[in-house]
Amino acid sequence: MLMKKILLPMLLSLAVVAANAQQKPEKASFDGKAKVEKANMMKQASISNSVKDLKKVARRSKANGVYYTKPDCAMWAGESIEGSHYYSSILILPPYGDLTFVNKSTNPANTTWTWREEAYEAEANGDFHFGSSGCYQTNGYNNYGDTPVLSDGTNSFSLKEFNDNWVASSENYTQLAQTNPEYFGCVMQKDSLADMTFYDATHSLGSYAWGSVHPDEKTSYLFGNGKLTTKDGSEYTLFGLSQIYPRPYNMYLTSVHSIVYTMKQPLTGDAKLTMTFYNVEKDEEGEEIIGDKVLGRFYATANNQNKIGGPYNTQNTSEGVVYLYSLQFKNEYQDDFGSLVEQPVTLNEKFAVVITGFDQSGVDVDFTGSIPQEGEDFDYTTSMFAYKTAVPDSTGSFSYGDIVVDLTFHALFDYTEVLATGYNENDEEIKNLNVLKVSADGKTVANMYEGLQDAVQIYTAYPWLDDQGIENYFYELPDWISTLDFVEAGPRISNDIEFRQGYGYATVACDPLPSSVTGRSCVIYIKGRGMRSETPIVVLQGDAKLEDVVYDGIDEVSRDKSNTTSGYYNLNGQKLNGKALKGLIIKDGKKFIAK
Repeated sequence: MLMKKILLPMLLSLAVVAANAQQKPEKASFDGKAKVEKANMMKQASISNSVKDLKKVARRSKANGVYYTKPDCAMWAGESIEGSHYYSSILILPPYGDLTFVNKSTNPANTTWTWREEAYEAEANGDFHFGSSGCYQTNGYNNYGDTPVLSDGTNSFSLKEFNDNWVASSENYTQLAQTNPEYFGCVMQKDSLADMTFYDATHSLGSYAWGSVHPDEKTSYLFGNGKLTTKDGSEYTLFGLSQIYPRPYNMYLTSVHSIVYTMKQPLTGDAKLTMTFYNVEKDEEGEEIIGDKVLGRFYATANNQNKIGGPYNTQNTSEGVVYLYSLQFKNEYQDDFGSLVEQPVTLNEKFAVVITGFDQSGVDVDFTGSIPQEGEDFDYTTSMFAYKTAVPDSTGSFSYGDIVVDLTFHALFDYTEVLATGYNENDEEIKNLNVLKVSADGKTVANMYEGLQDAVQIYTAYPWLDDQGIENYFYELPDWISTLDFVEAGPRISNDIEFRQGYGYATVACDPLPSSVTGRSCVIYIKGRGMRSETPIVVLQGDAKLEDVVYDGIDEVSRDKSNTTSGYYNLNGQKLNGKALKGLIIKDGKKFIAK
């Protein structure tokens, strides 16, 4: 790749954050043990660069009324666990995600969209629907290239503006943008893990390292361990932090990492930090709070840290130096063969990350933070948790205004769906596309809809087989079905480039019915990484009846449509007009493919 990777530039320019941070009471649940209360915990300090002076800065396009935001389901390319990141701002797009760039302009009706210098028609509300199919390139570098450009004839905007280096327009970046525009654009993720963030952390407004004040008045960790004293002289011990994130798109998460500061080592001995993923709920006043449902847990120990820089001289610690480490959270267990196996977490709803354990012996860690640029619409800030040192059950929280902890998610997006209901060119509903009828002798297989002959259509985010010939998708078969054969649709050709179509056809081979059996049936769910299809393949052999099939999930055959809403919607529940009907669409509560 021509794109360079660089070590984080914040090593020698440590920004200072004042300790007169804003309080932000937060309700939280830590397995029912901790109740967070309002507390006046912060002590005034004479440190420069007050948080109140570090607010989000509006980009010029937002100021002049022309700008848009990234698709909700897309994420930014994040830094690696070695502490490097790309010069450019790159969006990672999930196959089958709702890839809609949302027009936030003052007058969206007067704006136009272009992509790769070609004009594109906007939806009725001015948004740009980029497509929602799993159709990435099958050859060459895997990306869509430039992000779209929005213009009102006088002013224009592209997501390139989120890149501070791009805004600086140095000759190096300008030349790169002209010769390799794809490096400043969108990448469709393939079937491999990637480092991703929910906001463009590597091009945000600075990297902040210091915050609450330790007893020695000289060690100020932003998101880490230590103690602080209120104006009334009460001492508090910091024990954790929390961060709410938007809803991801079928995120299969294997680990989370962050670049941290320490005066010696982040974790020593048996010290262990726990990262818990919770659901997010709303309280009586409609405010989002951390819920009680545990979605998964990761852990960081002394075995999960690697030194990547230092010592660096600084006046902000009692030691006079800091070291830079990468700290990784994951869940590992030993299998029957003695090998360490990672236990992933699947996230497909709005969630909160809660890290606890700062108050243990052997912890000396300082997570850094950033301020997302205004226009990203990232509204969540990080809360720090503390308890009165003398009264551990008395806890409180506070936040540093707009500063957000820097965490990188090592993950991929996945999707699979069995096509059960569709619509023909006359908008007539076709049902039971997921049902295969098999003869008693097992020799004949037919789809209940004759147009698909002997197969069921399945949509997958990634190819059925990876580059090594290993299946990306899985299923369980009863003993009487010997095989499930899947044939992927061939690529489509556009401008001499092959694009994967994102679907294929599956059929089954069945044994003959036993002499004492007249009919039998089963359902087969297709499973990806961390998720499975909502609808199954239904196999009916002999005289088995569809109405007798028991579904483990949504019954696509007999769904009651009395409570559904008329119209077309995307996967995020947003209503679409006729011009935006592309990819996977929902109508009357059922999914179908619009081409």
